[in-house]
Amino acid sequence: MDRYKIIKNAVGPEVLRLVRDSLIIAKDADYHLEGVPFEDKKRFGDSQCPISYVSYSHPVCEALLLTVQPTLERVTGKALSPTYSYFRIYWTGAILEKPHGQGKLSVQRFALRRCRSATVANLHRQPGGHPESRRHGVLRGHGTGTLARALHRQQQIQVFLHFVDKDGVYADRIFDRRPCLGFDRAMAKAKAVARAEAALKLLEQAANRAPKT
Repeated sequence: MDRYKIIKNAVGPEVLRLVRDSLIIAKDADYHLEGVPFEDKKRFGDSQCPISYVSYSHPVCEALLLTVQPTLERVTGKALSPTYSYFRIYWTGAILEKPHGQGKLSVQRFALRRCRSATVANLHRQPGGHPESRRHGVLRGHGTGTLARALHRQQQIQVFLHFVDKDGVYADRIFDRRPCLGFDRAMAKAKAVARAEAALKLLEQAANRAPKT
């Protein structure tokens, strides 16, 4: 296939609206939970685009992987395995930097750095409040990037859906080497630490109650 292919109406407007609203709700909830003022546009960004809100494996985006998989398999002519989803909400002035200070590349390029094919959906608010599907593209990994301009809208949401060739050299990266879609490694680690701390506390309490000789 070519380096990329545009798919019209790959995701319907109702689904786009659900995705948009779900991600905005998640963003707002994080700001409130962390006690971060909404004026702080860098608290939840990443190193490649600090002026943004980012999230790995949001449940709605993980479900979207399964929704678009049949369409992508038809377009690519390959059996695919989902790996992971990632999304950003870009704020005004956001620029996506190429890794290791090598200049600025388009968002599409970043989305493909660790897999062979992906779909990219740009969502943003229209004057009437309805989401618009700006682009649904299937792109091959390691494609040529283009320079990205600073974002001038108030916000834009971009969802990255990553897949690998089920029979290819990256087949072992199914689910991004997680046990299942939606699995959050950071949350799993935090819960494991909490369980270990609770177990240690119980042991200390038991030791304190034990008769002293």
